[in-house]
Parts: sequence; structure tokens; C-alpha cells
Amino acid sequence: MSDMWSLLAWSGLTCAALPLWMTLLNLRRYRVPAVSKPIDERVDVCIPARNEASNIEACVEGALSSVGVPVRALVYDDQSTDDTPDILERLALKHAGLVRVPTRSLPDGWNGKQWGCERMGQASDAAWLLFTDADVRIAPNAIASAVGFARSSGSDLVSTFPREVCGSTGEALVVPLIHFMLLGYLPMGFMRRDGRPSLGAGCGQFLLVRREAWLRSGGHAAFKDSMTASSCRAASGAQAVEPICSTARRWWNAGCIAALRRPGVASRRTPTKGWVPWLRWWSSRCFTWWGT
Repeated sequence: MSDMWSLLAWSGLTCAALPLWMTLLNLRRYRVPAVSKPIDERVDVCIPARNEASNIEACVEGALSSVGVPVRALVYDDQSTDDTPDILERLALKHAGLVRVPTRSLPDGWNGKQWGCERMGQASDAAWLLFTDADVRIAPNAIASAVGFARSSGSDLVSTFPREVCGSTGEALVVPLIHFMLLGYLPMGFMRRDGRPSLGAGCGQFLLVRREAWLRSGGHAAFKDSMTASSCRAASGAQAVEPICSTARRWWNAGCIAALRRPGVASRRTPTKGWVPWLRWWSSRCFTWWGT
């Protein structure tokens, strides 16, 4: 019996040591990128919104407060029934950099959020697109830092995982598991050198992509029925790829960058809203890992 318990103890220690080792390796790479000089390429921050009256103003104001890079905020209001349209109208009078993308009926086979992102991407003429959520708060230097990293690393797409603000015990127990999975089980060194979808990960809260590459990959139409941005697959030639942090070398290079001191704040207001994104992300990763 004692031998069995010893075996179980050593097995548990080994299982704990492996993600610890991977985390230590990843933390050496997952660092805040420095901004060496101002960036002249414009970034359009794309914000899909539906009934986001409590979030949309802070999100838009944060995006338009960016420094070191020219920025516009594109908002697609998906037929909100709260005060979101009134807030956007007021903000448009205040900020010339706010663009309200006209709403169009949802086509068959499309997820509402992906349709909104597709509409904003097509309406943009910027060099870069930053897809984010209305409950994200972007620090002034976050966008310039991300673009600087993308340019210096030769990446067409980069993503980061913002600091999450948990509003309940349920969220505090669940949301950090995403970071544990990423740091403990994703080999970031291989991810940055290899285009296999199984090595990809990213966060729809902060998804920066060169618009030319986004268009070449088919835009959001390539994963129009997906429920989560981080599980999307697009066609690149004959190869299926995940355009979040793992991509075909022909069109995309990608990488994960470390969150800045305060690059974004995502507030999930109920325990249910904390569970749902995690379950969607986990199910999508299982299909990717087991299917490649």
C-alpha cells in the first residue's frame, strides 16, 4: 500500500513539475514589448457592441486616448435596445476619431459578433485592425507597444491576454485557469516558430492583425459561425489555420506578447458570464488539440 501511495505522490509531483517548468520557460519570452519610436501606421480599433451601455463609453475613450500611434475607433452597434446608440451619438460629436459602421441585417450562417467584426474590417482602410470587446479598457501605450512588437518580429498578427478583473468568487476560481493553461502547457517558443494550429492560442479581447493579411485569409467570413474569436479557423491555401496566434507561414506570422501593466480590463459581471467564455475556449481548444 505504501508503494502505491509513493507512486501516486511522485506522479502528482511530476504532473505539477511539468507545467511549472513550462511556465518558467514561457515567462522568459512572455514580456512587455518596448516602444522604440512613434508609429505612423494607423490602427482601427474594432468594437462590436450590443447592449453595452455600461461599457462602450469607457472602451471608446480608452482606445482614442492611445499614444505613439494614430488610432480610430470603429463601432458596430448590433441593434442595441439600451442606451448604447445614444451614447455613441454623443461620443461621435465629441470625437472625430469615432466611426459608427452602419448596421446591416445578419446574413444566414453568421454569428452576430463575427458579422460585426467583418463589417468593421471591410469598412476600414487602416494598416492594422485591433479587434477587441466593449468591456476592455486599453491603456494609452498598449496599441503602440503591440504594433511595435508585430513589426519587429515580422508578425502579421499578435495577441495578448489582458489583466482580468473578476467580480465574483466564481470568476476568481475559473478565469485564471486560462492563464494557467497558456503558461503551463503552451510552448511559446515553438508557437512563434511553427505554424501548426495545435500550437496556437490567443484572446479575442486583444487581437491585432495587419489588414492586408486579414483580407487575404478571408476576413471573419472564414469563421463566420464561430462562437469565439480564439477558436476560429480560416483557409490559407490548402492548410487550415487558426488566425489567433498560430498561422500558416505563407500569409501569417503570429506571436503572443505579454500584457502591459494595464493593457486592458475585462469585467464579467456575473459568475455565469465568467464560466461561459472559459467553457467555449476549452471546448474549442480540445477540438483543435485532438484534431491536429
